[in-house]
Amino acid sequence: AAAIQINQTCTANVSFGPSATGIKNAELRVSSNAAGSPGTSEISGVGITAPPPPTPTTELAVKARSKGKKLKPEKTTKVVKSAQSNGTIGKTSLRCFLNGKKLTGKDKRANCKLVVEKQRARANDVKMKAKAKCSVGLTVKAKIKAKATGQEPTTWKRTWKVKNNPRTICSLAGNG
Repeated sequence: AAAIQINQTCTANVSFGPSATGIKNAELRVSSNAAGSPGTSEISGVGITAPPPPTPTTELAVKARSKGKKLKPEKTTKVVKSAQSNGTIGKTSLRCFLNGKKLTGKDKRANCKLVVEKQRARANDVKMKAKAKCSVGLTVKAKIKAKATGQEPTTWKRTWKVKNNPRTICSLAGNG
């Protein structure tokens, strides 16, 4: 220990790491060559139960077409080559949007063909394919959710635009 000269100060760091909950008391002793040594100070603290560790998040590994890579019109493209999880892949969706509006029914069938393959033997493997039948204003969006027992769920999302080459106008069903 270093010597402290007259009228000098010294800082001592004291840590508190109780092994049980509740009020804990202790005494800090500082020995010196001064009269009345050792000097003492009463110290106390409260031990609390540590918060539980965070719940782990479900693992979801997705091999998919690059985010910025556009789809070619009239060509079936594997947009998700595989999606695997340490849990169960639950809700999956592959949707077409025209100028931001989700296509359904006849409009969807006229402008895009979508296929989601979920392996029945393995509830944790998914593949997705998309075929854009037009190009102007069309996007394809994929979403995959997975959940493992005792873990937080995970969601993966990606959107792809369609190339405007060849430039093909998308059509909507009329009202007659």
